[in-house]
Amino acid sequence: PPFNLSVEPILLDYNDVGIRIHFSAFTYLHQDLVLYRYELDGVNDMTSSFSRDNSVTFSRLSPGAHELTIFAISPFTGEEVASLPIMFVVEHAPWETPLAKVIYLLAGLLVICTFALYRYRRKVELFKAHEEVKARENTLKLALSGSNSEVWDWTSRDNRLFQKRIFKDLNSAPKNTSISLDEHISLIHRDDRSLYLDTWNSFINSKHQDENFNCTYRMIETQGEWLWYRDLGKAVEWNQAGEVLRVTGSYTNITQGKADEEKAQHYGDAFKQTKDWVFMVDERFSRVTVNPSLCKLFSFDKEEFEYEPSFLGITLERRE
Repeated sequence: PPFNLSVEPILLDYNDVGIRIHFSAFTYLHQDLVLYRYELDGVNDMTSSFSRDNSVTFSRLSPGAHELTIFAISPFTGEEVASLPIMFVVEHAPWETPLAKVIYLLAGLLVICTFALYRYRRKVELFKAHEEVKARENTLKLALSGSNSEVWDWTSRDNRLFQKRIFKDLNSAPKNTSISLDEHISLIHRDDRSLYLDTWNSFINSKHQDENFNCTYRMIETQGEWLWYRDLGKAVEWNQAGEVLRVTGSYTNITQGKADEEKAQHYGDAFKQTKDWVFMVDERFSRVTVNPSLCKLFSFDKEEFEYEPSFLGITLERRE
């Protein structure tokens, strides 16, 4: 059947190239004097100037609908006549079809949503981890505060100790939490320096990474008072040669404990050395402790034994 170019479009594939169209005004006399021009409307709009060339070539047309109109000028009347439009429809490449673009858009949205969801979950995880760290820090602070302790940190890079006792307890460096290791040692009692240095050097030079630092010593306060400390530490970073780069740990002010210990020792010595008769009964009247004088007088086998109601005539009635 005849093909109506003005109604039925010409279908072209996306990879069709070199499209050439010939046209004529059907003027057999002086046909070489007819002037032609064309207009292409659609995705690519093109307009040519008048010429005697009765053909047009398109190297390639963009995907979509196009409409080509030919204009001719009669050499006798000078009248311009337009042809019926010719329709072209160029198919899209499979990867450029509207469906493909929709798929690309959906895939892009999916990637964006997935990334946003990952960022959100990561943010939630980091927030939870941060809260857990804060909770552990608060627990550690409470534990250290309850035991009169704080943390300290040493780095080999600058050989400095970071600790609060410098300004909090010793008042040696106001508003400064770090001093060199040599400065730290200079604040130690001279009778304890050798012990501290030997313990520290043995710990730093140890080949065992699970080695712990443990030392009890005295440090001087600006008013001349000696404070007792117990330091605990553990290496947490090493270089490739196995040398310790960083040590972290805790220190505890045991001055009061030492004073109580000495006081108890004095009382114990007095309890043992006095010639008076001394005995002690616990608050539940279950155990008795006697001094050597009383133990010798009554020929007790040992200085501590279970309480008996008849002990030294202290009966239950008299006790009440």
